[in-house]
Amino acid sequence: MATCHCISQGSFMNSECAHNHCRPSGHSSGCRLGGRHAGAERRDQSQAGFSLVELMVTLLVTVIGLTGLMSLHAAMIKGNRDAVRSTEAMNLAQEALEELRATPIVDPDPASVGVPVTIQDTFGTMPLVDVTFDKVVTPKGVTYWLKFSLEPISGNLVRLRMSVEWIDSGDDPDGASVAPEDIHRMTLELIRTTLETL
Repeated sequence: MATCHCISQGSFMNSECAHNHCRPSGHSSGCRLGGRHAGAERRDQSQAGFSLVELMVTLLVTVIGLTGLMSLHAAMIKGNRDAVRSTEAMNLAQEALEELRATPIVDPDPASVGVPVTIQDTFGTMPLVDVTFDKVVTPKGVTYWLKFSLEPISGNLVRLRMSVEWIDSGDDPDGASVAPEDIHRMTLELIRTTLETL
């Protein structure tokens, strides 16, 4: 049987503890069981560590948060890569258009000597639709296919349209295994005359 130390009217006395309460001679007093107050034991129980369920819930929330951050990071990387490739494609299209802009479309005098090579002599008669102009492979291994279209507008005015196509896998956009939604395209246009080099 445990010894209960009761404090009553400034003095200590021994008595039996029944249900963690001291009953010395009808006087109410505080009781310490085994040298510790019963309230201290209740506080220790309330300050116990996390349960397994709480740890599992915390782990689940953490995993969900990290998964969202990883998805965001992957989307940012893809966005930056697409922006870089779009800029490269635009630069290639501008350079190709400048080259076509300086090239005669038809011979002003087919019988003359020393006439520069024309677009018509190289690619055929108008209209020209999606004719392959060039294929460029960048140092990073990205392949761009340059295609142009040439169509008359009115009189001696024609429209030149330069398209640069690429896909993430590097395959030919015209390949049978390439889905249309996988093809990226950048297109620029200009209007010029058929005879003059601008």
